[in-house]
This record gives sequence, structure tokens and C-alpha cells, in this order.
Amino acid sequence: MRFNAGHTHEKFRDIARAMGEKVEELSLEEARNAAVEAVFTLNRDVGIPLHLRDVGVRKEDIPALAQAAFDDVCTGGNPREASISDIIELYYTAW
Repeated sequence: MRFNAGHTHEKFRDIARAMGEKVEELSLEEARNAAVEAVFTLNRDVGIPLHLRDVGVRKEDIPALAQAAFDDVCTGGNPREASISDIIELYYTAW
């Protein structure tokens, strides 16, 4: 979500509002951050693993996983264009 936040216009404000955050007085950037934090908190509260390593992903598998994500037809629908190096960095951050 952080990677895409700057390319989502008002959508993340809507997400933050739907998550119960008071966003009317927040700047767009603050509302986007509130959305990211609210979703992170929800994930933690319901027990969704926070790291890829927590679900068995090995660090050495990241380049292949990133290539598969880059090649996936759905990647073109992402709000922000991502290079293979962007995706690798995202995976390492999530690992």
C-alpha cells in the first residue's frame, strides 16, 4: 500500500474512512498514511502474518517471485508502474 499511496488520488482516504479513521481534516498524504496504518492494524489484529518469511518464503526465492509478479497480467492494473527492481525491493522489505 505504501508503494502505491502517492498514485491513488482520494481512494486511500475512502479506505481510511471505511476503516473508521477520521480523515476529513487530514491532508491527502495524512489520509493515505492513515489508510495504510489502519489496514496494517487490521492485518495484525486478525492474525495475518506480517512478513513473507512467516509463511515460509525463503529469501533466496525472492528474485523468482518478483519476476513472476512482474510477468503477471494483473501487474499492469497497479496504480503505480513498477519495475522488476521495484518489485524485488518490495519483496525484500516484506520478507
